[in-house]
Amino acid sequence: MNTTPLGLVLSTATEAPPRELAAIGQLAEEHGFAAVLVNEGRGDALACAQAIAAVTQRIQVGTNIANIYYRHPFLAAMTAATIAGAVGRKAGAGAGHEPPATAESPGDRDEQSPRLFARLHPKR
Repeated sequence: MNTTPLGLVLSTATEAPPRELAAIGQLAEEHGFAAVLVNEGRGDALACAQAIAAVTQRIQVGTNIANIYYRHPFLAAMTAATIAGAVGRKAGAGAGHEPPATAESPGDRDEQSPRLFARLHPKR
């Protein structure tokens, strides 16, 4: 039987603190999910990803969308490297864009909105 790995996307646009997102990440890992990604909303997606990665072992953890208008690309790369060092996993980061209709802040709605994408990979 062929199975497709499933991931879970969490949002910081909720009232959930990082410790609750970390607990959800643990449950996702226990139930066989392949990845947990965090969208940036009211909270810092990279910080929430670190909280999840700190309490999980094998699952991929990272950001689904993080706004790079508020985080210089060099700082984002250094943050991803710091998180990787803290949790003992490889880290990768890339940049992309989002269509204006789905941009998070009202000021981004008139132009393409670049987003940061980072993922922590289990040790291989």
